[in-house]
Amino acid sequence: MLRALGYSDAAGGDFSYVGALAFAQEKNLVISSLVSDSFTRDELVAVSHQTLRTPVKGSDQTLLEKLTSAGAIDKMAAAALTDRANIVKECSDILLQNIADYTALDCSAKFDFTASIRQKAFTSVFMYNLLADLKFIYADTASKADLAFTMVDPISNEQYNYHVWVKDGWVYLQEGERRIKIQIDFEELREIFDESKQQMDTGITEVGNTVIPSYIFSKVAKTQTDEGTLYEFVISPKFISAVFRQAYGDAPVGSSTYSVVINSANLSETILIKDATVKKATVVIDVDVESSEFDHFTGQLNYVVTVNAIGDDVAIDFPDFSDFVEESDVEATEVDSTAQTGGKA
Repeated sequence: MLRALGYSDAAGGDFSYVGALAFAQEKNLVISSLVSDSFTRDELVAVSHQTLRTPVKGSDQTLLEKLTSAGAIDKMAAAALTDRANIVKECSDILLQNIADYTALDCSAKFDFTASIRQKAFTSVFMYNLLADLKFIYADTASKADLAFTMVDPISNEQYNYHVWVKDGWVYLQEGERRIKIQIDFEELREIFDESKQQMDTGITEVGNTVIPSYIFSKVAKTQTDEGTLYEFVISPKFISAVFRQAYGDAPVGSSTYSVVINSANLSETILIKDATVKKATVVIDVDVESSEFDHFTGQLNYVVTVNAIGDDVAIDFPDFSDFVEESDVEATEVDSTAQTGGKA
């Protein structure tokens, strides 16, 4: 396949025979862990498709475009091969541009996680739920934010409500009846933000210039709905297993080496986009795992983010902060109270 792209493994060529896999990974043809244990027909088909959409040596023209222009592949057949890749790239480009533009955002998030862990004769089941509403407007030292979230403790099943605001150089925190405020150094935060933004922009450029391997998906779909364009991506279970294998190795369960065996792993994502703006994103993960640290683990995660507004449409309404007490004053009051009671709670 590398030879088909114009690369040579002859003496003094582009790569050596023994280094072919590493060179193929460098050219984004394959992920080495995906073929470390076996290379079946499925892998051959996946890598073949990836090769066809890879630029030939010294050109921006992909191998598929080259073969199509030469009449070696029918144009209709070529379109079928490129549809999946084009959908992935189209959605990725919009996501990356949205991330770059997000200096003001209003969104809601819902996170549900259920897990079961069996270790020896004991099985533990717990659920974790989180609801959050976030608004932020980045405007240098005039930046402001509003974050409210509700979570349920998986052990006690008790519900906690928190609210955080940022305004005029202060962070205001409310937890139940407790209200405190903390002054922040915006100059320091701005340096951190600017540095993070620069790193993000660099990362976006790098990701934008990288072709996402289509073989990591077992399903790619694009559907037009009344609410917008719905993109659906299902990650290949084999690819997920390969990632775990690369991270934890292949040692069998029960050996002295830490190991993980993936019985099943499913990961899917749907993204709703309208007018080149992300409106909603949903991630669903379902795993069944055995490891050397526990006998059996099953987990289901559902994560939904709804974008309510971006840019100039984001507005934040603040409450009256007059009864919020500065954190240093709260600490002083608590110390004084302890002293008066002789250190007794």
